[in-house]
Amino acid sequence: MKKRVLIFALAALAFFLATCSNPAAGIPGKSDTPGKSGMPGKTEGYSTFLEEIVINSPEISIRHPVFDSSTDREVAATVEAVQNNSRTNASGPKITSNAHSDDFPGIYFIWDPKQKDPGYLKVDAVLFDILDYFVLTAKQANTYWDFEIFPQSDQKQTADGFYVYYIPKVDNSKNINMVFLGEFKEKAQTTPPTADETSVSQTTLVQKSAMFTLTSAHTGIWRVYSTKTGGTALTDVTASFDAPYLTLTASGNALALGTYYVSVEQTRMFESSRLALTVNSSIEMALVSGGSFRFGQNGDGSSGNVEPVSTVTLTGFYMVKYEVIQAQYLAGI
Repeated sequence: MKKRVLIFALAALAFFLATCSNPAAGIPGKSDTPGKSGMPGKTEGYSTFLEEIVINSPEISIRHPVFDSSTDREVAATVEAVQNNSRTNASGPKITSNAHSDDFPGIYFIWDPKQKDPGYLKVDAVLFDILDYFVLTAKQANTYWDFEIFPQSDQKQTADGFYVYYIPKVDNSKNINMVFLGEFKEKAQTTPPTADETSVSQTTLVQKSAMFTLTSAHTGIWRVYSTKTGGTALTDVTASFDAPYLTLTASGNALALGTYYVSVEQTRMFESSRLALTVNSSIEMALVSGGSFRFGQNGDGSSGNVEPVSTVTLTGFYMVKYEVIQAQYLAGI
């Protein structure tokens, strides 16, 4: 009898240790595969996406919005519903009406017709720093309706940085019984501009702009930097694009010679990587190396020269290699 009890105790201990070493074992819906949350379809991995990209990113902080009808209605953008004829089941994180969602933080949707202000959705604008758009899907009997959510052109934010949307379909429907996240799309990076010739030569040293011919580029917000990566955009040099020409323009008297790095950011996309563009001079210059020399004269100073003798040091500088005419000189070379 004692032997049987001992064997049973050892077996129980082994099972306990095995379970502790793998706490996820036997838990329904728990996955050991990174990026999988158990949600089917296009929303698969969304909770993991938010956790890795948003929650673990110190520069991104998602807030829980609260709807304020007295002010939020004024900045609401209208979203029309589109019937989804291809969907046959409700899959994705469920969105509770008039409450916050742990699966989808940063939104607040009032879709229950029994509650005040049905049809209003409030979204933390920070979400659109990482998402191009997301789709909320409502189930009405056996019909599904999609609402695509993204920052609309010239859409205003609330004073505390939220977008507000009004969805008439939800406001006018009395039998919507479920809303869930239908799909989402991460923000993509803008394709960087390209050019066959990445340098131009200026004919004078006082030109305020330089023009480059690009082989491919998108319209969007253009920025100019002094470095390949990092740093902030220059404020004294701007870029403008009128296909296929990109023009760099200085706000001061002249565009300095050197290399500039330009990028473009399309609407609802990340900024592109940077293209290096170099502004040279077609005027042939020669480098005069820096050095030191003795200057002055010792004596009574009657000759008018500087005294006493001292050492003067000059840094290197460029000088025009050949003679120039007066017109060139007056033009600023």
